[in-house]
Amino acid sequence: MARSQPRIGLALSGGGFRAAAFHIGVIKTLYDLGLYTSIRFVSSVSGGAIVGAAIGLNQDRTVLDLLEVYLMNHSPLGSSFLRGLFDFSHTRTDKLADSYDEALYHGARLSDLKGFKTVINSVSATTGHPFYFEGGNAKARLGEYETGFVSADSFSVARAVAASGAYPVFLSPLELTSSEYSPARTFLVDGGVYDNLGIHSLLREEDLDLLIVSDAGAPLRRNETPGDGVFAIESTMDIMMEQMRGMQIQRLTHLEKGKRAIWFSIDSKGEGDNAEICSRIPTGLSALPRNDLSILQRHAETLLRARLSAYAPEWIS
Repeated sequence: MARSQPRIGLALSGGGFRAAAFHIGVIKTLYDLGLYTSIRFVSSVSGGAIVGAAIGLNQDRTVLDLLEVYLMNHSPLGSSFLRGLFDFSHTRTDKLADSYDEALYHGARLSDLKGFKTVINSVSATTGHPFYFEGGNAKARLGEYETGFVSADSFSVARAVAASGAYPVFLSPLELTSSEYSPARTFLVDGGVYDNLGIHSLLREEDLDLLIVSDAGAPLRRNETPGDGVFAIESTMDIMMEQMRGMQIQRLTHLEKGKRAIWFSIDSKGEGDNAEICSRIPTGLSALPRNDLSILQRHAETLLRARLSAYAPEWIS
């Protein structure tokens, strides 16, 4: 018989639309297992922030259907480029935020986040420190631990998600205005530059029993033709992010007594060759075919159920 419900902390990694689809599979599985209402904290990065913000604004399961439709019918990176061709006063990242807002968040602010505590992770290119957007059952605020935090009731959720996914080279850093963040001039880039899994935020949170880390980032693959210029920079960043990924995962082995963690990645073995198929789906922000969306969700469900059965069987029926 299942015991009393755990207090769950969930980390949703970066990895573009592929990650978003994978994480939807995780959320659906938590619903099916009766564990969704046990979520107390969600840390999200980049593609994971698309989902983390949406479920933070709307805890009804129907929001997952809306996300699926969005992932199959939108390519916001391309549209942000087209929007910015003749608008020199806004960056592509600003336009990406506008695209998210129109299609998903509809003017929502950090103060609109509810239920569990939600943290959207970015990085300050100014100081090199993690930068956080917080809301839900905590005070809406944004900031970092060097330059400080400020209240942020009216800050746009879409801008927070765009900042979390402002991947260097492809998107410009998102500059916070002085009215948004007064302590210092701040430029924000993709949270994955520091921690693509969102683990560092997850480990700061107290009063959690079970930590679930859903990792849909790109596994590092053998690359015999890394190229030069921009392509060499991208390959180098992939190596650096893989090293940081390993260090963050290692931190899960040093939890305080009473906490338990499960982690699974998109290349973890599940049913058949789903791991290989899912790992080869691109991590960009282009519309996903329905088949890709479905297999990513099935793979996530298989992995989560297997991990819970192995490491937290008392919390599932």
